[in-house]
Amino acid sequence: MARPATHGHKRLFALIALLPFWLSFASLAASPLPNSHLVNGIAPRPQDPSRKSLAWGPEHNHKVFADLESANDAAPLRRGLDSTRKHAYAAAIHYVNAEVGPKTPYSVATRLAKHLLGYAQGLAPSGHDFYVRPDSYTDPSSGISHYFIRQLVNGLEVADGDLNINISPEGKILSFGSTLFAGQAPPPFTNQGVAASEATSDEELSQRCDKLRSELEAHLFPQASSAEYTETAGADWSNTNEAFVRGGVHQFVFESNAAAAEHPAHRAKVDSNTVLPLQEELHELCGVPTDDPLLHGADLSSRLAGSLSHLRAKRDLHGPESIVDPRLALIYFLRQATPDEGLAARLSDPRAAESEAAQIVTTFEHKLQPHAGKTDSGAQASHTQIEYLHNVPTAKGPVPAQLAYVQTEGEGLNLVWKFQIPLEDNAYEAYADAHRPGSISTVVDWVHSMPRPRSKAATKPAKVASLGRPEFGNRRLPELGRPDFSSYTPIKPSEADGPAAPLSHEPLYRVFKWGLNDPTEGRRSNEKGERYEEASPVGWHTVPGKHSPFSSLKVDEARSLVGDNTVYSDTRGNNVFAQADPSGNGEWKSDSIKRPKGRLSEDGSTDMMFNYPYKWRKSEKKQTELPPADYVAAATVQLFVTINEYHDLLYAYGFDEASGNFQEHNFGRGGEANDGVIAFAQDGAGTDNADFMTPPDGQRGRMRMYVWDQSTPFRDGDFEAGIVIHEYSHGLSTRLTGGPANSGCLGWGESGGMGEGWGDALASIIRRTGAAPHDWPMGSWASNRAKGIRNYPYSTNKTVNPETYSYLDHAGYWGVHAIGEVWATMLNEVEEALVLEHGFTTNLFPPATNATAKEQAAFFLTEDEVASLSKHRVSKRRVPRHGNSLLVQLILDGMKLQPCRPSFFDARDAIVQADKHLTGGQNKCLLWKAFAKRGLGTDASVIGRTPWGGGKRSDGYAVPHDCKSSSD
Repeated sequence: MARPATHGHKRLFALIALLPFWLSFASLAASPLPNSHLVNGIAPRPQDPSRKSLAWGPEHNHKVFADLESANDAAPLRRGLDSTRKHAYAAAIHYVNAEVGPKTPYSVATRLAKHLLGYAQGLAPSGHDFYVRPDSYTDPSSGISHYFIRQLVNGLEVADGDLNINISPEGKILSFGSTLFAGQAPPPFTNQGVAASEATSDEELSQRCDKLRSELEAHLFPQASSAEYTETAGADWSNTNEAFVRGGVHQFVFESNAAAAEHPAHRAKVDSNTVLPLQEELHELCGVPTDDPLLHGADLSSRLAGSLSHLRAKRDLHGPESIVDPRLALIYFLRQATPDEGLAARLSDPRAAESEAAQIVTTFEHKLQPHAGKTDSGAQASHTQIEYLHNVPTAKGPVPAQLAYVQTEGEGLNLVWKFQIPLEDNAYEAYADAHRPGSISTVVDWVHSMPRPRSKAATKPAKVASLGRPEFGNRRLPELGRPDFSSYTPIKPSEADGPAAPLSHEPLYRVFKWGLNDPTEGRRSNEKGERYEEASPVGWHTVPGKHSPFSSLKVDEARSLVGDNTVYSDTRGNNVFAQADPSGNGEWKSDSIKRPKGRLSEDGSTDMMFNYPYKWRKSEKKQTELPPADYVAAATVQLFVTINEYHDLLYAYGFDEASGNFQEHNFGRGGEANDGVIAFAQDGAGTDNADFMTPPDGQRGRMRMYVWDQSTPFRDGDFEAGIVIHEYSHGLSTRLTGGPANSGCLGWGESGGMGEGWGDALASIIRRTGAAPHDWPMGSWASNRAKGIRNYPYSTNKTVNPETYSYLDHAGYWGVHAIGEVWATMLNEVEEALVLEHGFTTNLFPPATNATAKEQAAFFLTEDEVASLSKHRVSKRRVPRHGNSLLVQLILDGMKLQPCRPSFFDARDAIVQADKHLTGGQNKCLLWKAFAKRGLGTDASVIGRTPWGGGKRSDGYAVPHDCKSSSD
């Protein structure tokens, strides 16, 4: 029955003129665990060794990453930008830098945004606006500011309308990356919160909602007093045995069994033409959930915009293109995304899909503005609405949904529903067409994993060449959830004034020391761990403040309060909560979890000795089985230590609180807290793999390490440091690229591939033992393959590894892991060139801040040496002296400079820019020649990019004119 058009009815969801259409994706079958016994009282979930993951999005031809030098470069321009446009972008930088006025990062960033959007006399184009994102920051070591602009059109975010600006300490623009939409804004649509937008204050909105409630009470409960209703409505409906009887469209019966017996007079026959519009407005305008007593029996969920029944009811009406119900749009996406073939088949029936969508419960959240930033226009703040979808099939929690725009390849805007969907093995940021259910314009998986071995290896161990030892030290059950995307209440400022006192007893760990990649490179020893004091000022087991995500546990002997600090005597701390998860159910806050605890050492020197057995070497020699459960404690300790060491190392090179690192407490140094990594050793969700989930800053990352079954005995990925480093590096690159609050910048294509490549490159840099060139396989120990899990080992010898830029067009190179191999191969060339020029350090950890001048000079350039560098140096960061440590710095600095969704060209240019900022361009030609060796010279090109990263690529071996020598 068609809904009457009443004056008080303001609803967004209306007729959609298109039937659902489906994108077909092959679902991957999950194979069950070989046994079904309980682990820690939890039933193990079926394994899905080939995790299904979706990722694609539009390619923006107008995307740019510009600085002054690149615009003035006379080399051929191969980025899809002609010379006129390049110089136009350079002119924009000159124009803003020359303006008179404040030179704060905020003022500079907003002036550039206005200039690029074509503001005339300070007035924004019709419908356009923007805001400076609150995750913008100034790097405390370099002094360079990294500011992020998000575009708004018709009051909605343009999800891919990004502008990142890099600003010198003096307030000059160094470079910027932009995908801002500069076209004409589409006509404004009718907002589902239109009634709310007409309210001038929260008080007026509250009054209107109260009036709606009163009107509905009068219709539905004519004989009940308001006091009686208030008492009934205030009951905890989730804890009652609710008798929900739908008595036809004119009758509503909704009470507990007891209430129905005591108050039969509450039943009322009403006119649905009068009541239903009021109920829908109360639901959507006031955020009243569908299980509220006033909405029971309203049958709202059967009237899905975009459904077949809704289409039939509205088939004779005409009007503007309308918006599909987000529940239906979400179900259509899940049909494509789910690895469950049975569910996918069921949802392929439109009626079954509508039935599933109808079971989703919605709640609403109204905000005065959709973001924490201030809009440029200063227009009166208007209400925006986020829907939370509950009871979503296979989801691990509520799914937020809100309207946004994404850009089309035809240089227009498409209205979409933006979802953040936490699934068992994925965490999707998906953009579903708001007019055509089943059409997904963009999807990013926040979870990144390693590729499985191509075929099962022989059980006999492969002969892995010794690489030498480094010289230096149905529905989800509520209690079985993965880490959710919500953050905890921030610690009060009074608790963030400074670090607490360190532990009285230094922990000792029986582990493979930092720099040993796997058990073939050395033996375990008692270690304090490689720490950088500034990164973890209170150690690895203490979290300042009394706040703890484990406060609800009835028994937690390893957690104690020492003054105002929370101290853990097991594998928990400020940077990571580590535990085993053999069941694969993602539980990390249960009383049943048994983490390894520190104990009194034999010599009594510490009460935090983590010494647990790992007898792999004996079983390896005899090729006998070794159950992973026998050494699960040792694996958890190794994982805890490796993550903490890598956290501290990255902090020393700039991955700190302001730039979005992973910490529970941020010591008052910026960024969002409450996001230490949740790390699972021996995760039962799969085998022969590992993965890392990176939500935005302030939401916990999750690492899952698996057992590899390619040999006898099985090998545990927790003991291969390169795999742990690779996975954690996904968190690094995602948080630094495009800003800490944007997890969608490395989703697919070349950008997604580089997310894989950076992890391999950093793992190889860390395991390197000397200045001599070496070939580095990835994952060779865990996979039991001498050449590792990539197509080629990393080598500067093109006979051993022939990969160049054009290899991305070869068969088998469209996936992100293969793309990443090519990028890591290029970075390996850069490292060799830098080490040849500047030498090698056996210790990548810089000296402590209180180290002697001699110790500092052994690692960094001295002040006199820095003074001799080019005047183009703008960074205030200290300059690493050696080639390998310098490359780590340039990689991290480059990530901060590059735009969201960077190409190989963008990332290369960002590293060259980073060197210019840090050293004044001392290594410009060296860097260009290293990249050109692998086909990424100035004349490299790509034509016809696709949403999956395809296109026609050509290698280029040219370098800038000022880098050519007579021998070239």
